[in-house]
Amino acid sequence: MVAILVRKTVFISLFIFFTIGAVAQHPSLLLTQKNLAEVVTGVAEYPLLKKSFASLKALADEAVKHPINVPVPKDGGGGFTHEQHKRNYQYVLACGIAYQITK
Repeated sequence: MVAILVRKTVFISLFIFFTIGAVAQHPSLLLTQKNLAEVVTGVAEYPLLKKSFASLKALADEAVKHPINVPVPKDGGGGFTHEQHKRNYQYVLACGIAYQITK
C-alpha cells in the first residue's frame, strides 16, 4: 500500500514538474526541448528530483524485463484487466520519461 502511494506521489510530482513549462508550448505532452535540458540538470542537482527520477527509472527498468500484457477488457474499474491497463500506462509513461532524460 505504501509503495503504491509513493509511486503515485512520484508520478504526480514528475507530471506537474514536466508540464509546467509545456503548458504554453505546442505540441508537447510532458517535456519540451527547452525544459528537457533543465530537467536533466535538475535530476543531477536536486536530491528530491534525483530520488523521484530513480523511482521512475526503476519502474521503467522493471517494465522492459517482462512481455507486454494487454488483456481484453472484461471488467470495470478495479478489476484485473482495468488494473493491468493502468500498469501499462504507468510503464509507458515511465519508459518515455526515462528515455528522454537518459537518452
